[in-house]
Amino acid sequence: MEKELNDSDEEDEGEKFCSFALTGAHENGWLHQPIYLCRTCCPSDQGGGPLQCVCESCAETCHAGHDVDYLATVPGAYCDCSSVHHGCQILSASNAFCIEEKIDTSSFQHKTDATKQGDTNVLLPPMEPFFHSAYHLRTTSADSMEDCCEEWARQAYLLASHTKNTHWISHDVDTEELRQSRSGLEQLAWSIFQYHKKVTLKGDDEKLLQLAGVEWWVQTKPTGVDLHFDKDEELASLQQFGALASFPLVSTVTYLTSSGHSAAPTIVFPYTYNQDFSKMENALVSCVEPSKHLAFDGTLLHGAPPCLHPTQSSPGLNDTRVTFLANIWVTRPMGICELPKEISQILRIGTSTGTTIPKSLTLSWADAVISRENVLTGADDDRVDLPFLSKGATWIEENEEDDDEDSDVGLVVNMLRPPIPANADENSTVLLQFGLGAEAKLQGQGSVSEDDA
Repeated sequence: MEKELNDSDEEDEGEKFCSFALTGAHENGWLHQPIYLCRTCCPSDQGGGPLQCVCESCAETCHAGHDVDYLATVPGAYCDCSSVHHGCQILSASNAFCIEEKIDTSSFQHKTDATKQGDTNVLLPPMEPFFHSAYHLRTTSADSMEDCCEEWARQAYLLASHTKNTHWISHDVDTEELRQSRSGLEQLAWSIFQYHKKVTLKGDDEKLLQLAGVEWWVQTKPTGVDLHFDKDEELASLQQFGALASFPLVSTVTYLTSSGHSAAPTIVFPYTYNQDFSKMENALVSCVEPSKHLAFDGTLLHGAPPCLHPTQSSPGLNDTRVTFLANIWVTRPMGICELPKEISQILRIGTSTGTTIPKSLTLSWADAVISRENVLTGADDDRVDLPFLSKGATWIEENEEDDDEDSDVGLVVNMLRPPIPANADENSTVLLQFGLGAEAKLQGQGSVSEDDA
């Protein structure tokens, strides 16, 4: 993917800040940013030391007019501009901006404190690339899972009428207060965090969990949501620092409604934010099934594109797709707060369904079958364009007027229309394996692929 510098944009002059002000000399494994090599300041014939790179803002300001090459967008990098040539020209202003805007940089600089003690790979445990898993939630209480999903769905509707924000629960939350006086949705988020902490994170390692927690929200939509990446939205909005991005360790979807296979399925592609344009050889398709829980690598492209809705007619009220989203983070995203207690109380009191979520609700996690299906070939008219989300974060309603300059409008994933099971008796989670020439392709909307040219 070619990355061009915008040296002539006078509107951005004076609004570029060095990302070193956020990261310091910390190899933060979850902060992704584009890095550049200035061959003028760091000629290749120097040798004898590590490669010194600069951030996007410094490439455009401190190294303007130099021989600069874009290398890649990677996690775990920090800007070396302050230590090359005459030093960073914008670092002082960058530090001042962070202080003035009260930006908490502690989460970006967390890993080095542990690494100094010789503990390597503390925050990013090794796991299978592009992992995914599916479960059927079960309850060990007397209440049925169907009753619990119904109550959670009612709380989701009520929550959506009060706020569209995402919410945070820290790893060190007062669990007794959570059980006694918080909503069923918050208890569900905590249960999801506890399970994936055990499965994915390194147990109760305090260095690992120092800033960990779960970000959660709900969606109550008649259709679905276009393709997107889950990311730290506020960090991404700090465009003065360049194209920074941070992603959850694990993204999850829990289906609460019984609209079944009449709703758009979730689809997950093995494609990440820092990859070049490429073909994708497989895709995970998960149909709506109440109490099913889907988990996958938090860096992956995913969505529930409305164009995959299996029915041609507009869905009715009873077909509303209600999902509970909970993302596991190693470090807290910027600007995310706990659900206000007054709203939590409204959810507890204002959803009288005849079902009360037990204060000591314990969930069990039964592995769901993920079947495999080969898609070897298909006609061109069987292909469909899946668009990217055009308005900001995943929880924003389609009718909200909120321009998003960082959206991927115009990009689509072109793929063979995935087979959707006709009824819930069939397996609802399928890993599609595409044959040669049948792969899913990331491309501009309306463009012709190289294979078709």
